[in-house]
Amino acid sequence: TVEVGDQSATLPDGYTYDSFYLEPNRGSTGGGTFVTLIGQGEGAFADGDVVTFGDQACTDLDIVSEGRATCLTPPGAIGSVDVTLEHADGTAITLDDAFEYYNSSDPFNGGLGGGPLTGTMNVTVLNAMTGGPVPEAFAIVGEDLETEHQGLTNLMGQIAFSGPDIMGDLTVHVAKDCFEKTSFVSFDAQDVTVFLVPWTANPPERCIPPGEPMPPPPGRGVQGAFIDGELVWL
Repeated sequence: TVEVGDQSATLPDGYTYDSFYLEPNRGSTGGGTFVTLIGQGEGAFADGDVVTFGDQACTDLDIVSEGRATCLTPPGAIGSVDVTLEHADGTAITLDDAFEYYNSSDPFNGGLGGGPLTGTMNVTVLNAMTGGPVPEAFAIVGEDLETEHQGLTNLMGQIAFSGPDIMGDLTVHVAKDCFEKTSFVSFDAQDVTVFLVPWTANPPERCIPPGEPMPPPPGRGVQGAFIDGELVWL
């Protein structure tokens, strides 16, 4: 209703309150973003509910209470998608364009971005020589080899680590056969782009892509070399 002096105008049903909202409302195209759904009022969530982002259901849905639920987003294309909450009785509530997928990698500069950690770390691993993604690279958060936050990158070189403990200053290590190992130590950023440097000094034959020539012998041409011995200062 708008009132101006003695006159007023009313638009019936002119505003709709959403029955729930998401935190955060954006995440990586690779999926795996830890999302909290917060209900408005009692009985917003119940066992048997299904939450979909676009046309894909989120995973690890946990009904924490009648007013709160958490889940991990599915992969998606860049852009916004509707989020639908469907109850066991078949009724559904859809929030239009409620979640935005974005490209979390920085293929030009690498490094850190995306703001502070709030439950999800998006790791993208790229080949430092070609700029292409590095699939099946192993990444692990922290030093605990038993942590659940470890795994292999997908075909796009991406992996997401999510959970309430992905907060504050953390360390991530990335490694793959035929590449130098790389670590980012004690950082607080959601998006991590890692450039892995291929072995170039006399690499094993398994590390040479099909169709490419063998590199020159160590210490010749433009390739580096590993040497050992004693350094003497004169």
